[in-house]
Amino acid sequence: MEIGTINTTGYNHTHSTTSSHNLIPFIISNGKINANGITATSTMQFLIRGNNIGVTNAWYVTNNSRTGATQTTTNQGNTWTTQTYSLNTHLHTFTGTSTLNYKATGQTSTLRWNSTLTSEAIDLNSLPPTAPVITNPLDTTQATQYLNITWLPSLPFTPSIKIQNYTIKLLNQDLSLNQTLFITNNATTSYYWDIYSTNIGLGKYYIEVSVNDSLGQTNNPRTSPQPPYSTKMFKSATTTPTPASPTTP
Repeated sequence: MEIGTINTTGYNHTHSTTSSHNLIPFIISNGKINANGITATSTMQFLIRGNNIGVTNAWYVTNNSRTGATQTTTNQGNTWTTQTYSLNTHLHTFTGTSTLNYKATGQTSTLRWNSTLTSEAIDLNSLPPTAPVITNPLDTTQATQYLNITWLPSLPFTPSIKIQNYTIKLLNQDLSLNQTLFITNNATTSYYWDIYSTNIGLGKYYIEVSVNDSLGQTNNPRTSPQPPYSTKMFKSATTTPTPASPTTP
C-alpha cells in the first residue's frame, strides 16, 4: 500500500551536514493505516521505492541497529538481502492530545534561573490530507477509448476538515504536465476519461491525482516536501481515430 510520495530533490528540514529529512504523514485510526484496510502491527515494515526515472538516494549510517532491520531487493521483492547499515529514518507519533512542553533557562557563572514549564497542544490542523492512492491504472496498457481512473480516498488530519475535491492530471513520461483532465466538485473517487477527447499519441504517460481540503490546503506537487498526490504510469495503445476521407459519388 502506498502511503506517500516524495518528489523533490530538497529536504523538509536539515539537522546537520549529514542528516536531513523529508516527511510522509499518515493516520493510524482504530488500528488501520489511512483507513485503507492495512492493520498496523509491532512488526510491520516500511518500503522505500525509487522512481522509474532517475536515481533515488536513501542515506544511511554504518551501524547495524538489528539484524534484518534493513533489507534491499533488486527483483521486485522476490528475494531480499540483509544489509549491515541503518537508514536515517524515524517515526514521530502524535495524538489529538499530544503537547509540546518547553521552558527557558538563564545561566550565569554561579546562578541559574528557569521559567515555568509551558505546554501547548500540537496543532495538526495545518497539515495537508493524506495522499490519494491510485487503484487504476496500475502500469497497464490502455487499448480502448475509455479509462476508468479510480483512487482510494484521502483523509483529512482532523474530522472537522473535509475533503473538497480532487484534480486529475495527465503527465508525460518525464513527469512534465501534459494537461489537466478534470477537477471534481466533490469527494468522488473516480473519473471516467474519454481518451479520444484529448488526442494523445502512442506512448507512456502518468496519471496524477491530487487532493484539496476545505481549508484550501494543497501544495504544488513538484515542490512540496509532503505532496498530497499520487501518480501511476500507463501506456497508451490508442490514438484518436482519423476521419475517413470524403468520397465523390
